[in-house]
Amino acid sequence: MIFLLLALLLIYLYWKPDLDFPYLCALIAILGCNPCFWSDKDNVLYVTALLVRFAPRAYSRWWAWAILVGCASYFCLGRRAVGLTLVTRITPL
Repeated sequence: MIFLLLALLLIYLYWKPDLDFPYLCALIAILGCNPCFWSDKDNVLYVTALLVRFAPRAYSRWWAWAILVGCASYFCLGRRAVGLTLVTRITPL
């Protein structure tokens, strides 16, 4: 339940600059009541999207943000492939 609330908070922060408050509340309510969203709430993709959106573009240490986004992208996409590889190596199919 805590991860669901954190995911909804990240979505709220992501869309806050673009949507007015009533539309933002409707978006959060629709996503919060959606069973497909419940199954996907543990995904790190929301954190990656938030990092990409708010990363400063004209910053002298842009490489630090690039490392953060790269690590978040890896945790989002790469960990599944590595986990699948480990499982297939340990248990023969």
